[in-house]
Amino acid sequence: MLSAGIDVGAENTKVAIIENDRCISFSIVSSGWDTQASVRLAFKEAIEKAGLNPEVITRIGATGMGGKNVTSATIYTSDSTCGARGVIWLFPKARTVVDIGAEQSQAMTLDDKGNILQYVRNDQCAAGAGAFITEMASILESNIADISQASLLSENRIKVNSTCTIFAESEVISLINEGCHKNDIARSICEAVASKAVSLLQELKIERDIVFIGGVARNRSIAGLMGNQIGQDIVIPEEPHIITAIGAALMARVK
Repeated sequence: MLSAGIDVGAENTKVAIIENDRCISFSIVSSGWDTQASVRLAFKEAIEKAGLNPEVITRIGATGMGGKNVTSATIYTSDSTCGARGVIWLFPKARTVVDIGAEQSQAMTLDDKGNILQYVRNDQCAAGAGAFITEMASILESNIADISQASLLSENRIKVNSTCTIFAESEVISLINEGCHKNDIARSICEAVASKAVSLLQELKIERDIVFIGGVARNRSIAGLMGNQIGQDIVIPEEPHIITAIGAALMARVK
């Protein structure tokens, strides 16, 4: 059975196509200002990668902040539900999920079927989310990937106290002016995001396995820092940024 999932996020639109028990194709494009255009482009790319005729996919799940604007969808489901379903499909032993995207972060615990038992979200001012890292990276004249790598090379621990972009920007500029090494500043940025995620987890009754999804999960430094703070290993999918789209495809298949 073929189905597709479309996750329209603040920064990127993700499409995943699943057939039976595997994801056979996915694509990621910038969301931009025109949701319909980004959805059409992402869907076209995923279809072409899979070598399929678009007419064979009749079940399409949509999710994300712009998901309700996907007119081709046969079902719309919340991003938390889709994230949970995508995780449990790939990791049957998962019981806790951390999901950090461009504009929000959330955490939840699951039962063995992927149903959400506990849930907490933070979407205020993009605190502790991908947009925060992007802004801090621009101050360092760097990018998100370089921030992750630089953080892993840090030799000294310094601290950015705020995850509010406005206040953190001033702190980072001050650290630069004080001559702090870029690697150490990068680590402090990653540590601020990790601490924010851990604070969400601490509102839940954490159970193993813990899976980290969303675009920010590609930052291996943040995952490691989170694991250090809670004293547990964090599992990261190979493509953590498409897990919610996979979940949307699974929801469409059930429908």
